[in-house]
Amino acid sequence: MPTTNCLVYEQRGEWAAALRQRVPPAMGGIRVVEIREWDGLLAALRDAPTSIIAVDAAYIRPTSWMARWPAIVECFPLARAMVLAQHHDLAAEAALRDVGIVEVIRGRGDLDCMVALLARQRARYPEGPVSWRSTILRRLPWGSVYVAEVD
Repeated sequence: MPTTNCLVYEQRGEWAAALRQRVPPAMGGIRVVEIREWDGLLAALRDAPTSIIAVDAAYIRPTSWMARWPAIVECFPLARAMVLAQHHDLAAEAALRDVGIVEVIRGRGDLDCMVALLARQRARYPEGPVSWRSTILRRLPWGSVYVAEVD
């Protein structure tokens, strides 16, 4: 079961459908999961904590998301989030980036950028995190020597 998915938090399903067409099968089984409820998003993150969350800007208010994102980071620090938008709102984009949104996708033509971010996240956590200790040790130059002992 893949540990990195793309969790698309939207109402209509258009972004998820467009993204499914762009994610190549060679990306190691990354699933595009459409989610319509907040509780469903949290459950999906528990199952795949290194996922990328893609939030439809038409579905949420940026101020609401900015209030919720720090709690997600606290519980799922390896997850990343991006916003899917049909139009460009520079003021909201700056505020969203301030709370940790990694990218703002401006239209379906920009989905290749999102696929590249998915590939990077998948490569960064190919098997998912085993423990906090091993995650930290893997990032240290000498840590890989000790990971086998910890895991």
